[in-house]
Amino acid sequence: MSRFIFSSSLFLILISLSLWREGIIIFNIYSIGIIFLYATVSLLSLFYKKENPYDFLLDIIFISALIKSNILYWDYIAILYLFPIFFSSFFLESGFTILFPIISLATYGITLYTTGMYTFQDLTVKLFLNGVAFFAIHIAGKTFARKLKNQATYIARLEEEKRKNEVFKRLYRISADLAHEIKNPLASIKAAVDLMSESDTCNKRLLELLKRETDRLSVVVNDFLMLSRPLDSHKTDINVKEMIKQIVESVRCMYPQKKVKLVIPDENIVITVPYKSFYSAVSNIIKNAFEWSKTIVVISVSCQKKILKLCVEDNGPGIDEETGEKVFEPFFTKKKDGTGLGLAIAKRVAIEMGGRLIVSSSIYGGAKFCLEIPIEQKEENDESADSR
Repeated sequence: MSRFIFSSSLFLILISLSLWREGIIIFNIYSIGIIFLYATVSLLSLFYKKENPYDFLLDIIFISALIKSNILYWDYIAILYLFPIFFSSFFLESGFTILFPIISLATYGITLYTTGMYTFQDLTVKLFLNGVAFFAIHIAGKTFARKLKNQATYIARLEEEKRKNEVFKRLYRISADLAHEIKNPLASIKAAVDLMSESDTCNKRLLELLKRETDRLSVVVNDFLMLSRPLDSHKTDINVKEMIKQIVESVRCMYPQKKVKLVIPDENIVITVPYKSFYSAVSNIIKNAFEWSKTIVVISVSCQKKILKLCVEDNGPGIDEETGEKVFEPFFTKKKDGTGLGLAIAKRVAIEMGGRLIVSSSIYGGAKFCLEIPIEQKEENDESADSR
């Protein structure tokens, strides 16, 4: 459509330039014929759904023909080469778009050479300057297209994550009702089993089985309540470095053969968040990494633009794309003794705190979990000033 509008209005522009430079209207039948042909082809190209290389090649030929037919205005018309070069780089993903600035420069040079109006030195200078402009606009078009594509991908990912978070929120509310419905009869069953175990006539083996299974179910229900429980309303100041060290020491004793690497800034990062909820989320992520890692767990922390980013990586088997879609769902687990609620709890805490928890592949070969939450960071200098 823009080509058709441009070609239709170009005739009026040429008339305006003629009046400005010569004082009279100059009609060039050759130029008018070229413009009419270009407008016709542009109109036909509207029926194509997508841009194709032939459209931009047509633009270059059209501009070269205009320069040839109306050489007095070449300094104005030559600027038009920039448009097909830029938009071909922007719309077409093929690497062959580098040919458009080359073709433009070649046709432009041949057109000027055939006029016989320029010396070899003048022609070389003009081609060099225009060549720099042509290739620069080509690079600009490619860069702009790449940035827009990355931005569109990022926005689509955020929209998909937002949609999933809404599903998780509804699931958490259902979990709360379900956990409360199960907890009371489970407590009654457990009490009855304890009373029956005091009798000498009952099958001790069967009672032990009932007791073991009720205890396991109690753990699941407690985790379910943790999943559905509202975040702490009370916020406290937390030294992130010290809290991570405490969690690592408590988990590491269960996996003494595994190493841990901490990548944490030297300065203390003190944030104000609900302690229990934040501690639960971080500990579940770190515990999951220790359980799946082969030899090493890497924990890194950074704080930029009021966003705390905590990443936990391992060198375990990793997570494929299909598993990555389900890993935060309650009860989804590939561990024999797992309840499948640890990462779901961490995900829920991240959502409720206005952040996100994402999973990707680690450079160490395993999985990488990144927790990002907006925080109220307290400066240590401010704390010192308050104490004084």
